[in-house]
Amino acid sequence: MPDTESNHSALLAFFNSSDMKAFRAELASAPARAAAVLAVALIEDQLRQLLDIGTIRRPGVKRFAVDRQWAIADLSSLAYRMGLLNSRLHREIGTLASIRHRFAHRWDASLSWDHDDIKSLVGQLEYPKQYTPSDYVSDALAQPDPEIWWSGSVGAVIANLHQAQLFASPPTEVELD
Repeated sequence: MPDTESNHSALLAFFNSSDMKAFRAELASAPARAAAVLAVALIEDQLRQLLDIGTIRRPGVKRFAVDRQWAIADLSSLAYRMGLLNSRLHREIGTLASIRHRFAHRWDASLSWDHDDIKSLVGQLEYPKQYTPSDYVSDALAQPDPEIWWSGSVGAVIANLHQAQLFASPPTEVELD
């Protein structure tokens, strides 16, 4: 199990990697619809990696990273049931997936971060409340900017999934006769 300092260093290295820099640049310039889809695609890939780390490899069984039959809700539920995610992270991923679904499966020219449906879902996100300094929480909760609130949650989920990957290991294999 990594110690706090090495965990922090690994997280900084992850966020400063060329892939994450490219992701952040694309996310920053993307319209709302594309940003919601892109962010959850990365979260889904991280869930697949987490499940590959936290499960035993079997000959002939596809790894989660290449088996695209699993939806994000299924991946998140499986990781939660295996103890790889806590309930808060599981719920947060579900809410982010719901936001993505609204954008991806509904064409409405007015659909944006300020649309009532999207703002309602963004208001259900918990991580921005957890990671916002207490003296800002009351102001932020009074009139949160939906895009900033959403992006705070995305960043927290990505960081938490990366940490989960650092701590995950396959279960001990049981041989039954």
